[in-house]
Amino acid sequence: MADRPDIRIAFFDLDGTLISFDTHEIVPSAKDALRLLRENGIHPIMATGRPHYLVDGVDWDDFDAFMTFNGNYCFTPDETIRSLALERSVVDAVIADAEAGKYPVMFQLADEAIMVGRNELVEKFESRMSKRIERGSLDRVRGRDVYQLNIYQLPEDDEPMLERIPNMELVRWTPLAADAIPLGSGKATGIRAMLDHYGLTPEQAIAFGDGGNDVSMFEVCGIGVAMGNAMEEAKAAADFVTDACDDDGVFNACRKLGLI
Repeated sequence: MADRPDIRIAFFDLDGTLISFDTHEIVPSAKDALRLLRENGIHPIMATGRPHYLVDGVDWDDFDAFMTFNGNYCFTPDETIRSLALERSVVDAVIADAEAGKYPVMFQLADEAIMVGRNELVEKFESRMSKRIERGSLDRVRGRDVYQLNIYQLPEDDEPMLERIPNMELVRWTPLAADAIPLGSGKATGIRAMLDHYGLTPEQAIAFGDGGNDVSMFEVCGIGVAMGNAMEEAKAAADFVTDACDDDGVFNACRKLGLI
């Protein structure tokens, strides 16, 4: 295709982008798109807010590399490309809040997630994801590196929390919880690390997403594609809005853009 953009790498959010919220599995046509992109010399990269040990519903062999923890732990099957944990002061402050019962929180460490507390938001989250989060003790968190926190609170509580606890950012892909990540980080920083690794430019990158935590991907890539089911924030930041995840949105966008 003569006017096909010179795309060499494609970043994909998981939930609501590749993975259906209804089936909790990758949409079959999206899996086909990943295969065809690779056949056309385009690197398919997973770009999720989840840690690797909470990723299911996909075949890891469909991807060349992986961005987890919202871009703060990036790796290929052979090496670690980027690793950034939250500052100790942030983790200690959230531990104190959890001890006081201010909100439930899931501490995401390098190799396990530890959930403390429970409320209606947690119950709704577990129902939406069809996954029960195991409870744990704060003693398993103290003194260990934490890459991300899932704070189960309403969006209007985010700003007051940031005023109390600096040196972190809150990003969202659901109104049920906020992902707390290191200040100045996010999926865009993971993408920059991946571009450096592959020796590519932002203009050679495309990103697909549906959540507020995907906006930074759209800002750093040559093309940003929002799903039809995306949050309005993501749609506004995207260059192109495709069909919904369950309506073959990824495949249709790749075909329309001449990538497959």
